[in-house]
Amino acid sequence: MSKVLGSWSGMRKYLEYEMLAKSLHGRIRYNSTSYVGMDGCRIFEVYIDNEKIKQFSWETVNTYFIENGFKQTENYFGIREYWNDFWKLMNGFSIFIT
Repeated sequence: MSKVLGSWSGMRKYLEYEMLAKSLHGRIRYNSTSYVGMDGCRIFEVYIDNEKIKQFSWETVNTYFIENGFKQTENYFGIREYWNDFWKLMNGFSIFIT
């Protein structure tokens, strides 16, 4: 597992081949992109048969939590307030958003 955590290519290979049934090999693809100015954050995408099915980032997950009342912070006037308690909230979820 340490090899998987060491690089995106290792993680992608693990997800696309080792975690999927053989009948899905080559049909499901994961992508990760980072753009200048994203402070190290990435956009993740899931493709099935070359069609993008899902796209998300930490920002979209955090916004989902805010919009659905999972985060209780009421003042989002700056980046610090926006991200306040995000990791504590993530650690409290045992099932990821679908």
